Amino acid sequence: MGGYIISGTVFAILIVITVFLLTGRGANLIAGFNTLSKKEKEKYDKVALCKFVGKILIPIELALLILVIGAMANASWTTWAGIALGIVSFPYVIGIAIYANTGNKFRN
Repeated sequence: MGGYIISGTVFAILIVITVFLLTGRGANLIAGFNTLSKKEKEKYDKVALCKFVGKILIPIELALLILVIGAMANASWTTWAGIALGIVSFPYVIGIAIYANTGNKFRN
């Protein structure tokens, strides 16, 4: 039972963070961005960057949701489906990270 509570709590926290990012706020939650100086931060479009990172989190959350539901329902096929979604979304997330870090896509 404890594993469900922990997984559900992590999922809920990720949902809150994602909604926060998709609304264009929470730039300081983005790793690396929060370590920039104020002068450097002003060079970036914070709203676009936040929305972009929020969209990256969605497939990760879906995989976690499927895993949590599968564990709660004691259905092994949902566990495998969640793992498969996690594996499939990994190259997506890597591709998105490469896309975000090449060029000046989020510069003002």
